[in-house]
Amino acid sequence: MNPIFWLELRTRIAEKKLWLIALLFIVMMWVGILIPTSLFGNRSYQVPGETGSIMQGFILVLHAGLMALLGGISAASRISQEREQRTIAPLLNSPVSRLSIIFGKLFGSWIFLIWISCLTLPFLAVTALWGGFSAGTMIKIFISNTVLSLLLSAMALASSAQTGRTLTSYLFLGLVVFGWSCILPLLYLTQIAGNRTNSLDEYAFLFHNPLFPIIYLFSKNEMSWMQEVGGKLPLDPLLYCYLIWFFIGGLSILLARFAISKENV
Repeated sequence: MNPIFWLELRTRIAEKKLWLIALLFIVMMWVGILIPTSLFGNRSYQVPGETGSIMQGFILVLHAGLMALLGGISAASRISQEREQRTIAPLLNSPVSRLSIIFGKLFGSWIFLIWISCLTLPFLAVTALWGGFSAGTMIKIFISNTVLSLLLSAMALASSAQTGRTLTSYLFLGLVVFGWSCILPLLYLTQIAGNRTNSLDEYAFLFHNPLFPIIYLFSKNEMSWMQEVGGKLPLDPLLYCYLIWFFIGGLSILLARFAISKENV
């Protein structure tokens, strides 16, 4: 087994702030149930399926946002802290390969996120009592959100390795994610406003967005996405999204490995 993974895991378990994050996560999931319940509580009638769908939407969108946020936070300091604490040289001079170091730090950070992510499942089970979305749809979105946290962790690790400073790593990662998740969709909207769109614009600006899978899977319960975007598409949008995520994640790992390989030890 990878010794760096177990070292990272023991370090994570000992960090009190991460247990506070888990507690905050549970509180946010409760909010996802209580807000829709309070909104519909004053009605003279309630539609169970509608109430269940709204609660599930709240919880899964919160889950996606928190997984993306925690994925970045958990790994953005993994390499830079080694430099700042002057422990990078002993780490790189150990018999563990550079790639094993990267994977150990990546999965050591991500395993805690998987545990936090699983805290969502009891809340989804409770909302299923009201009906709403199918179990298959909720499971797909849950898995997609968890994979998103791995992608953000890989990007954060690359940022940490390339920038060398924890604060710079956070800022650079935040800038990249903001441009990816917000600026590109805005550019797509400007294309629409100027009537300059073509059949591939969705692939260039939208279909790889961090929140695209959750939007896609929710919308398919109400309408045909293929008709909504204007006809037959050359490649399934969800498959395309995961392929782009896989490419970005793989590139991030290679960039992290390249950065630590240049380290003077």
